[in-house]
Amino acid sequence: MADVPVCYVSMPFGRKPDGQGGDVDFDLIYSSMIVPAVRATGLEPIRGDQDLAAGLFLKTTLKRLVASPVAVFDLSLHNPNVVYELGIRHALCDGATILIARNETQVPWSQSMLRVLFYQLNAAGRPENTSAFAEALGQVLRAAQSSFASDSPVRQLLPSVPVFDVGHLRRELSERDSQRDGELRQRILAAKQLGAEELFDIEEEITDFARLSPEIGVLLFDAYRIRGAWRRMIDLSRRLPPQYLAQPRLQEQLALALNRSGEWERAEKILRDLAGRNAQSSETCGILGRVYKDQWEQALKQGDEARAEIFLAKAIEAYLQGFEIDWRDAYPGINALTLMEVQGKNDPRREEILPVVQYSTKRRWATARGTTFWDEATLLEIFVLGEKQEEARVQLSRVLAQLQHSWMGETTARNLRLIREARERRGMPAAWIQDIEQQLAKH
Repeated sequence: MADVPVCYVSMPFGRKPDGQGGDVDFDLIYSSMIVPAVRATGLEPIRGDQDLAAGLFLKTTLKRLVASPVAVFDLSLHNPNVVYELGIRHALCDGATILIARNETQVPWSQSMLRVLFYQLNAAGRPENTSAFAEALGQVLRAAQSSFASDSPVRQLLPSVPVFDVGHLRRELSERDSQRDGELRQRILAAKQLGAEELFDIEEEITDFARLSPEIGVLLFDAYRIRGAWRRMIDLSRRLPPQYLAQPRLQEQLALALNRSGEWERAEKILRDLAGRNAQSSETCGILGRVYKDQWEQALKQGDEARAEIFLAKAIEAYLQGFEIDWRDAYPGINALTLMEVQGKNDPRREEILPVVQYSTKRRWATARGTTFWDEATLLEIFVLGEKQEEARVQLSRVLAQLQHSWMGETTARNLRLIREARERRGMPAAWIQDIEQQLAKH
């Protein structure tokens, strides 16, 4: 098995706000420019977020950070984690460290004397001239590999400080980042398009997740979520090392799976614990709102109207809190609006946030590579809430075009049903909403 040296990449991931009303797509920057350049020089890129479990930071991420012979740091947006890791890198090792940033980045004064390679972004926050930048980065990487001189300003200032011995760490990392990991990644990505049973076949082959990269367990967990295999997610969580599940994002997704399986108390406890750790996000609040929303519907089915009212109020407040945390996340906002419609009270917050949710959704369209099903479904609900029948029917075709899994359409139809039934109880015409529900159900 070939021992491929690792190039650690420290950068933001996903889409991040640029501070000017738009987003930067760091995943696309990584995949289209950094990965090709690194692999072309015989290195294997490992991005910091691939070790998602917070409990593994010192055991895995820190190892990669100091043991990689070459590391790339993206200083865009002045991400505190990136700057923190850069300080560790400069202090502890004498390997090559390459700094990059998006165009127009104001590099902090502490790094202003270091060479920074800039890449270009368009108005939508996506990279331009990717081949040219990848070639330029590749040249710098090759030069770094051929030079034995340290580019750490700490090492240059204090040459007598002993160099940290990273040989044993590199051996550990080469074992972890094995060909087996790469094969499993590719198989999981392929099986995700087929179904949960294909994913389970892969899971059964894995005897010990602790011996694999944390990315493998996380990737499989997310693949089950996309397929709506909630019970598989719960079962897998019992097999993953406990420290993996300490990461807030996995806790959120586990709570989602528990809720979908009717284990409301466990789901609520996980989400409340995140809030207690100051780790809650708009996603945390959105899932908590869904937990209360499901219990509200269950109480209604049991004829317990008093209990149902309590859960309905809790759901609205949880969704509103999520939208307050990040108004760019339309999911908790649209759910709060729908449940306010159901509640039927004259809540002034409804009129305040409805245009904000609509603006948030449309703004996301303007800055993203394209719309998702949930973007389209959110706008459909907004039109229904605003009683804009023609706009809603036109929007339905856009929603159906993005529909990938039946459970997604069922979720939207369910929300529309709640709006329709609330209006029917108040004697309002709502048959046109049912037509849209039925179209969603057919797909």
